[in-house]
Amino acid sequence: MECNCPHFTSTLFSHGYNQPEFLGKGSYSSVFKVHSLQYKKSFVVKVIKYKKCDEGMNDMKYMREVNALSCLNHPGIINFYDRFNDENLMFMVLEYCPNGTLAKQIKTGKTYNGPFFLKLARDLTLAMSHCHHRSVFHRDIKPDNILIDKFNRPRLADFGLSHQGCQNDKNRVIGTLAFMPPELFGNSPIIDLAKADVWSLGVTLYNALTGSLPWFAGDDKAIEAQIKECIISFPQESDKFCVDLVKAMMNPNPITRPTLLEILDLISSHEGKKIEASRLNYSKKVSMKNTLIFSKKRQLNDEVPFFKPDPCFSQTFM
Repeated sequence: MECNCPHFTSTLFSHGYNQPEFLGKGSYSSVFKVHSLQYKKSFVVKVIKYKKCDEGMNDMKYMREVNALSCLNHPGIINFYDRFNDENLMFMVLEYCPNGTLAKQIKTGKTYNGPFFLKLARDLTLAMSHCHHRSVFHRDIKPDNILIDKFNRPRLADFGLSHQGCQNDKNRVIGTLAFMPPELFGNSPIIDLAKADVWSLGVTLYNALTGSLPWFAGDDKAIEAQIKECIISFPQESDKFCVDLVKAMMNPNPITRPTLLEILDLISSHEGKKIEASRLNYSKKVSMKNTLIFSKKRQLNDEVPFFKPDPCFSQTFM
């Protein structure tokens, strides 16, 4: 599949990219792998059409993602490098992760238990902790929005529905239904966005642990009712600690639902390891001046993995 908009390839080429290869289509964008003529390596370009009929929703999602990624810098979060546009399209240049999405891994039969699961849970919780430390709340955490990089690390991506600002915000039904927390369907006018992200991560980890979602198939009303009831079951072979961790994260009461730091404490206590404070909020500073317009390209040299590749974790992607 190719983008049928005029000047698509010429716009890419004028900014130093060629060989566009269609990878897939998201909720508001088409995604292409491209080759950088300057850096001699592959990147991903998200391409978004201007639409007059959607009241600027595509523009809003595009800017939300740009603004969020501009102030985030963590090995568990996808890298954002550049953006540009022509009269028809908006372009966003991102890091290329060759191993696809976590959803793709799960669909091919990969499930996570024991140390594999804990590695995944710890890495994603660290990435989310960095987001929340920067007052960025994802609001759409799910396996489709988690990429797997060349070091087999999970990378949080797709910040088009994210919120920047106060942790407590107006209750808006935003995200993907199966991963929405029950408080979104309640009467409270304000919700805790950090605790909502914890719930969504819990459903994501349930999917990774069991290979399925915790809700039976049905229409939206049926799924919403199941989310409110929050009656979930696990395969008998599931590791007890993994089950207990997911159950804690999917506590229907956001007040008693654990924080990210409490989740990390539970994981590290179980593993007998101590997570250094510096790993919670990655120490490299990102200028907040770039949160509205990102013009400064990041370093393109490959970084040493922040989380050293774990042999047992790597095997799950082979």
